[in-house]
Amino acid sequence: MSTSICKRCGAETPEWKGTCAKCGGTEAVKVAPAEDFTGRTVKGRFQLTRKIGQGGMGTVYEAEDLKLGMRAAVKFLNPELSRNVELARRFLSEARTYARVSHPGAVTLHDFGQDDDGTLYIAMEFVEGETLRDLLTRRKRLPLAEAADVVLQVANVLGDAHEKGVVHRDLKPENVMVRGGLHGFHVKLLDFGVARRTYEGATQLTQVGSVAGTPRYMPPEQARGEEVDARADIYALGLVAFELITGVAANEVPDLRGIQTQKASPVRALGAVDPALHHPKLDAVLDRATQAQRERRYGTMAELAAAFSAAARVKEPNEAPTEKVVPVPRPAPIPLATPYYPAPPAAPPPAQRRPWLLFAALGLIALLGSGAGYLFSRRPDLVVVQQPPPSACPALTLYSAELRELGTTELERRVLGLRIYRPSDARKHLQQLKATVESYAPEQRDCMYRSMLLGSITSEQTVLKTTPALWGHTREVGRLKSLFLELPLKHAWSPEQRAQILRRIETLFIANLEAKDEADRDFWRRQYYGIELLCEVTDDALTELHTERPDSCLNLMPE
Repeated sequence: MSTSICKRCGAETPEWKGTCAKCGGTEAVKVAPAEDFTGRTVKGRFQLTRKIGQGGMGTVYEAEDLKLGMRAAVKFLNPELSRNVELARRFLSEARTYARVSHPGAVTLHDFGQDDDGTLYIAMEFVEGETLRDLLTRRKRLPLAEAADVVLQVANVLGDAHEKGVVHRDLKPENVMVRGGLHGFHVKLLDFGVARRTYEGATQLTQVGSVAGTPRYMPPEQARGEEVDARADIYALGLVAFELITGVAANEVPDLRGIQTQKASPVRALGAVDPALHHPKLDAVLDRATQAQRERRYGTMAELAAAFSAAARVKEPNEAPTEKVVPVPRPAPIPLATPYYPAPPAAPPPAQRRPWLLFAALGLIALLGSGAGYLFSRRPDLVVVQQPPPSACPALTLYSAELRELGTTELERRVLGLRIYRPSDARKHLQQLKATVESYAPEQRDCMYRSMLLGSITSEQTVLKTTPALWGHTREVGRLKSLFLELPLKHAWSPEQRAQILRRIETLFIANLEAKDEADRDFWRRQYYGIELLCEVTDDALTELHTERPDSCLNLMPE
């Protein structure tokens, strides 16, 4: 029995009666196999001249548009797939997306529908040129000016698509066509076949939990089968930009599991690929665009484009970095907030009280002092900054060059995301730093503020590397749960018993700890789930996690 799909809205019906019951459309296509070959004429209009490409779902031909007297590209759904209703709907949805994204940098739709023998087709403008992949194969990499031109043109197309409720989801060099002209490259974005449509009335064809796209350019949330938004395209464009500038992929082709568990930006500093590409400001832009956590990326394509454009204009990559030296006198003691280290639950059963919390707190304070180059005074809420050299700012001498090159706004963003603080306390900490720096002379404030920001960031790095009790803060809550349920444990607990342990952590600890919102509660979950996991896994599993057991454990048992 054949199935008909409305050409306007994509609704399907087993029996077409001339009008779509959902939208009132009067045109539909039937799902049926069809023959395809060079020389045929589709709908009396498109005469196929040669095959130019073939993929898993469709075959693309160059054709002559007999109506307009111009070349066209005609894409067919492969005959062996034409009986699949879901694939047919996706094919037609791709056509409607081309019609919706009417932008000079997107392929123009000429027609779509069904030929007389049942073949499904999409007729588009014929785009001359080569793909970015072919261009990179030929030229290895592009100068910054050319790469920036391509990136900004792609961002412009995607920004327009996002405003119209379309997320591409499969951005990669193979899907970008470029053609040289008198004023640089002309860019065309191809293949909206797996695009996500969020506009009103759109039909979602990819279910939550399924994965569509190309792994190398896929953000972690897409690899996990979660719903995606514009930030998935921001992530992919960051990887494409890195590849255009360096000539190498940001990462090796990982499996989906590797992408799902990614915890940081996959891009290196440009100068790490080639010292001649040293460009810290652009590094910061690409790093933010490709953060594993979507909340840390740019929120819109316009924000990414503005930041990328500004960074690319500031300094060519072969220029040596410059540093402004600001003389600073010996500073007075600076009151800085200490990280919010784990505290005992409000009212746990006596058997659950453990001394590890106090030990972790004392260790944290000591490590923070050594990690940031600060000396604590006798008062636990005060730290004294070591006297800087008379002619140098501490921000230029105490910390790594990679951190020093970051802008103040980026440093503030990293402080707000410090994992050794509850999110609510990270916000307070940043506000306290801003208030503290106002006590300095105007010419000293920038230096001292950056010193304090850099000190906070460096402290976190030291603490997380040296404190097994805080290992969980480097993982997402969901990942910690999965590891606890899947890894071999010292106890022969059943899956239900393991789940009981997690529930006990929630009732005995998480529910009794101070938290202003769900983000704070997730902070505590990472803390306690991580400790319980490291205490209970086998020695072999612990080695695979590349860490050590905490000094003290929760010693929970199933009920």
